[in-house]
Amino acid sequence: MIADFTSSGRSFTGTVSATQEGETIQCTANGKQKGRSNVKIRPGPCDIGVIVLHGKFDPSNDTIMGHFVLTRRGRKVRTGTFTLIRVASASRTP
Repeated sequence: MIADFTSSGRSFTGTVSATQEGETIQCTANGKQKGRSNVKIRPGPCDIGVIVLHGKFDPSNDTIMGHFVLTRRGRKVRTGTFTLIRVASASRTP
């Protein structure tokens, strides 16, 4: 899973890309920080169903770790865990 977010205050927007079983899916995403370290990310309309990511932000490692739920037609299809790690890019200045 690859994510690219831009934040403004406690909310953020961006894109999420995931590859599963050889198929790559890309969706827009909106998220919000809840409390000090909890985050909730909901990718926009995707072909595979509705995905919700719940996680905790760790500022010392710049990571978000948590679990996801994929639903289709109101039924839970798949659950699992994820980790997003901040990677330095060439366009980003320290």
